[in-house]
Amino acid sequence: MNDVSLSLSEMAATFAHEVRNPLALAMVNINILELGCKNEEDVNRFNAVKRELTKIAELMMELTELAADKPLRKNVTPVKETIEDILPAYITAYSREIEFITYIEKEISAAIQPKHFRIILNNILKNAVEAVKAGSNKHGKIIISVKTNTDRILISVQDNGIGMDDDTKENAAKPYFTTKENGSGIGLFATGSLLNRYGGDMKVSGELFIGCTVEISLPSSRV
Repeated sequence: MNDVSLSLSEMAATFAHEVRNPLALAMVNINILELGCKNEEDVNRFNAVKRELTKIAELMMELTELAADKPLRKNVTPVKETIEDILPAYITAYSREIEFITYIEKEISAAIQPKHFRIILNNILKNAVEAVKAGSNKHGKIIISVKTNTDRILISVQDNGIGMDDDTKENAAKPYFTTKENGSGIGLFATGSLLNRYGGDMKVSGELFIGCTVEISLPSSRV
């Protein structure tokens, strides 16, 4: 099967299958480690990790629903609130290596289901983190900007990581394309496909060894 004929349902099923097993294994091992833990701070850390793993499991369940190709309801998602809910997990995990900066004009709602917006944002942030960790900058930086333009919401995630050459930029959102040793090539394809189903779009830009910017736009909700 070639890239053109590959369907979103097949990608969703592959992605969910790839994540489900290591996710379950991680949760089991964290529960085992927690049993012998007496330190309150460590217990709190274990609980924080389990909360985030649970969120990932929920996202995987939501992604598998795409395989049914059901009509998507345009729910209302508060963008600022959702970003501020997602970011702490990244800050906790990578604060020693990466500075996270946000520029958000105001709270505005996007016409998209909340869980689908989380899938999109998590995919983009995960790629940005990996790009920064692969780069040579001692001070990693990821900047998240949110602006409004008439009836659309513009969100950009900029990093100072390894960047992309022209070939990578051209193929970044194609299924199964990846430059990572253990990458699946699914994340940005699923992101772009979800955005398209909500009337949104995505643009990837950047320079090799300088950094990368992923820009997405979504219809704003007036509800």
